[in-house]
Amino acid sequence: MIKAASVIPVKKVLDGVDPSGETWVQIKPATYREEMVRGELLKDRQYAIDDEYGVVTKVVTNLYQLHAEEVWICYHSAQIKIEGTDEKTGKTSVKEPFKPKEKMGRGEFMAELASLPRSVVSEWHRAVITVNPDWQYPF
Repeated sequence: MIKAASVIPVKKVLDGVDPSGETWVQIKPATYREEMVRGELLKDRQYAIDDEYGVVTKVVTNLYQLHAEEVWICYHSAQIKIEGTDEKTGKTSVKEPFKPKEKMGRGEFMAELASLPRSVVSEWHRAVITVNPDWQYPF
């Protein structure tokens, strides 16, 4: 008998960027269907022979785009609060840009992800890799 793969989201606290522990993401383990979606980003491959007559695989992909797609593929929900200053009024405000996946389209998600500091996206992606360890070495 084969045990079914888990589809239960895993909560990961992003305490590297927010030591308070209030910033977290819920990451779904990837299903085979999601592996196929990810595979589309890695399908452009070239094979060559190296100096020692071994086969070398070259994959043409934008690593930042791959990481963003991996975060989206496994996204379930998040609690990320962004503090900013309004340029016109100078007042400080807090926004929560991420909604549960079923209420947020890919375009909106990617726009919000792109507005985050790089350190947040990097830690979020590392959390995705802990839930989907096969993605650690994408090629």
